[in-house]
Amino acid sequence: MPPLLVPSPLILDQTFPRLPEDLGIASRAIARLSILAENGDVILLFTPALIAVIKAFDWSDGSSGRIRAELFGLLMKMISRSEDRGLIRVSVKGAQSSWMHPLPESCDGTGQANVWASDVAAIFEGHMCCTHNAEWFVGVACERGFSGLGLGQYVANGHNSFPLVGEQNLGSLSDSFDWNWHTDYENKTVQIRDLLRAKDRLQIKTIDPPRRDSHYKVTLLNGSVWNFSLNDDPIPRPYLNQLAGYLGMPVGALIAKIFGDQTCCKMLKFRNCNRLEI
Repeated sequence: MPPLLVPSPLILDQTFPRLPEDLGIASRAIARLSILAENGDVILLFTPALIAVIKAFDWSDGSSGRIRAELFGLLMKMISRSEDRGLIRVSVKGAQSSWMHPLPESCDGTGQANVWASDVAAIFEGHMCCTHNAEWFVGVACERGFSGLGLGQYVANGHNSFPLVGEQNLGSLSDSFDWNWHTDYENKTVQIRDLLRAKDRLQIKTIDPPRRDSHYKVTLLNGSVWNFSLNDDPIPRPYLNQLAGYLGMPVGALIAKIFGDQTCCKMLKFRNCNRLEI
């Protein structure tokens, strides 16, 4: 599953006239982020305050009316997405922070920059209560990094910050979802008949039985193909690890699903944080 991205202030904050060059960068970045969200590669993260910043769009600069109209349309389309199409809305009421998240260097503090910095700092606090390691499942989408330009950087303010990412280093972020399952299933032995019965519970398109040799051919909904032998029954753990990797889940979750664990599901990591409301 994909990471979460908070768009940078230059992308979201059009509450004051910007230079045509900045408007063009913002438009290209929004268009690219929208495609990635539609394809399931990223999930865009917004708070009510950040959505309000978008809706407070400034139309006073008539000299760049066409590009501003295009930009406004892209922004409104972006925030109209539903959760299953790449957008999550989160309330930070329970995670208000006394500090401000650093701003990208492209932002000089004009407009609603403080609103962005305050809410992103609160999201940062929520992130830190959900993870106990150095993995980041939230990043700040750099407008330059998603418009074909070099990655920007932050204006240092002495505080910690989310990674500033572009398309080129998107892979540095981790999955924003966790798997939950009943641990009693983890060490169960999986026989071939168990897997065949579980086809509809997994992301399996077809299971073709052996024909010219001893191997089953399993085609997944994502296009991956996994093979195993009818002579390997029960199915060895290394084979199950391979299938779990193709399905994008821990092997424990795979085994739980095979045996019909009703509690087995993916949950947004933020759902375990009482400071944030989804």
